[in-house]
Amino acid sequence: MREAMQYFHSAESSKLPRQARSVTLKLAVAAAALMCGTNNATAQSATPYPNQPIRVIVAFGAGSATDITFRRLEPFMSRALGQQLIIDNRAGAVGMIGAEAVKRARPDGYTLLYTAASHSIQAALRPKSLPFDAVRDFTPIGRAFTTSGLIAVNPSVPVHNLKELIEYSRNQPKGLSFAAGGFGSSHHFQGEALRARGANLVLVPYAKIAQGISDVIGGHVPMIIYSTDALTPHIRASRLRAVAVNSEKRQKELPDVPTILEQGYKGTGSGSWSGLLGPAGLPVPIRNRLYSALEGAVNDPQTVKTSTASGLEEGLMPPDEFRSFMESDIAMWADVVRQAKLPLDQAPTD
Repeated sequence: MREAMQYFHSAESSKLPRQARSVTLKLAVAAAALMCGTNNATAQSATPYPNQPIRVIVAFGAGSATDITFRRLEPFMSRALGQQLIIDNRAGAVGMIGAEAVKRARPDGYTLLYTAASHSIQAALRPKSLPFDAVRDFTPIGRAFTTSGLIAVNPSVPVHNLKELIEYSRNQPKGLSFAAGGFGSSHHFQGEALRARGANLVLVPYAKIAQGISDVIGGHVPMIIYSTDALTPHIRASRLRAVAVNSEKRQKELPDVPTILEQGYKGTGSGSWSGLLGPAGLPVPIRNRLYSALEGAVNDPQTVKTSTASGLEEGLMPPDEFRSFMESDIAMWADVVRQAKLPLDQAPTD
């Protein structure tokens, strides 16, 4: 600015005509503004990321497995990044409301998405009506965990294994209701696998699964299929009875609960996962900084202890690998949708 005004004063002293001096003044002011804008942009780009709190939209309600998982990670990530991560629960439409909010956010690293396998499943179920592309409209930052699904009942339900559960469901005139996330959640799909084996099951979808868990404990809904992570405390406290776990082997924290395969049945072939995404166009340095913080949080000894105790398995994937995984995950679920002959592009039920 000083140099520009000095130029103007020198022009004025040269006794230019008034009109010429006016034009010169306008040019000097414009040049000064451009210089200031350039300096401001340079200063902003030089500011280290992050320099303010980061909002993380969790695509499911408080008390859900995805929410519980990220709340374990948040303190360690906040410490690593030097800024508070603020959790914003955006439940509804099986995770799609939260995802759409992040899709529309600026790719500056201050609005992120923590979501789960339903992100892939909805892409398979709603190929035409989904308001975004589940991969291209996001920047995969990193996968954090995988988890198995647990089939459990209220203790008043007279079943102790899958064979008894299937037989019991067949004797219910209106079918056996089970709580899970919305239509198209990974746990709903585990119920579809049991239906293929002859179970007479009826989905009761919950946008906020904490309410579903409470309803099963209270006896309002007889059965639930949900993550081992969220249900294990209730199994231990005898508020729920475990029937089977959908994993390749028994869980360390529930060693007496047999797998679906042990009982002669086949599950969906896939458990759930959770991971961190940003809007499309997130700068690579910011993406890498966030993955580094995520990786450190997942591997922290305290996180390892608490996650293992609740049935979570470390499933870290860096950004590029996570992107490839999401693409193959969507293709796998699309195949499940075709085999189950599920209707496409229905409106979400939660």
